[in-house]
Amino acid sequence: MVDVTSLADRRVFCSKGPSGHVIVEQPNVTHVFLESEVRNRNSGGEQLDVPFRIKNDSRSSVAIRLEHLSCGCFNLLYRGRPFLQGAEVRLPAGEETVFSIPHRSPAGGSKTYTADLSVLSDEQESLPGIRLTYKIQVEPNLVFHPNSILQQFAAEETVKKATVLVKRRTRESAAGPLLVDTVSNFVLPAKITPRSSGAKLLSDGIYEDEWSVEVELEIPPSGDTATFDGALRFTAAPEAAVRSLPILLKRAYGLLAPEVIHFGRLSVGDRRARRIAVTAADGSSFRILHAHCASDAVSVDWADNESRVQILDLALSPSLELDRWEEFLELTTSHSQATLKIPLKAVVRPCLESEWPSDALTPLGNGQ
Repeated sequence: MVDVTSLADRRVFCSKGPSGHVIVEQPNVTHVFLESEVRNRNSGGEQLDVPFRIKNDSRSSVAIRLEHLSCGCFNLLYRGRPFLQGAEVRLPAGEETVFSIPHRSPAGGSKTYTADLSVLSDEQESLPGIRLTYKIQVEPNLVFHPNSILQQFAAEETVKKATVLVKRRTRESAAGPLLVDTVSNFVLPAKITPRSSGAKLLSDGIYEDEWSVEVELEIPPSGDTATFDGALRFTAAPEAAVRSLPILLKRAYGLLAPEVIHFGRLSVGDRRARRIAVTAADGSSFRILHAHCASDAVSVDWADNESRVQILDLALSPSLELDRWEEFLELTTSHSQATLKIPLKAVVRPCLESEWPSDALTPLGNGQ
């Protein structure tokens, strides 16, 4: 039987047997670093010692044996010396000892180290094994949502706008303003607005605040150029960690339409509508000549006229339980691109008997 409980406000592991138990205080240790700290620590070669205190609270001595290490890149130490696989130490009743995992600060990413120990009492009673875990968690100083800006522009467009959520992580609860530089001449000065009233404590003395960054992209005279690359460069003070947000402006050609149309989750007999726009990137007017879907559950309506933007109204009314429903909408147009093929998706569940009206033998739609 293995218990995880609380003792004096510490997480402990109890390896229980009939004669008592062996207690490990804090068997799972996690250290959280910022990326900027990892670089600084590596330059200094600082070594971390992570202690694990084990107490024999049973009525007899126990033998603790190292069975397995998760990798060969670290050692388990006992009294300052490597405790090798297969090594064994006796721990008398009522006494405690300390093992430790020495490790130089991480070389980049997060990593987890584990050491598996077996426990055997003098009565040859095998207790549940002990796992010591040391986890290094490396957090970026700056996190972007989305992690890049990709904008398509049509022939007549001169400005595009985008909004980015920036999360900044520092060791200070009041780290001052977020600093940002424009790296490309088509990126106009950004408008930066705090999204949080103050920094919140994440863990291990790391604070996080949020910022909304509104960006205007002034489309250069393009000529034959199809794409423009740029970036916003952010600095997370006081650690002076720098990270860039990639920006890509791409000329749009042909017809622009949704990459996929998802009707969501609905029941047999429901009706779900979607409205989409199909736009000519070159600014020319065109006409929808024909819309086709292989499934009779889909209906499509549109205005029979010429326009740079065509609006289509779609409705899905599934009559069968299909779980993950997928089809295609095929459009034939008078534009030079001529045709479009757009995936349609939905999740269809059966209509439960309790949802049927009392005066009907078949389920009715809910009119959505």
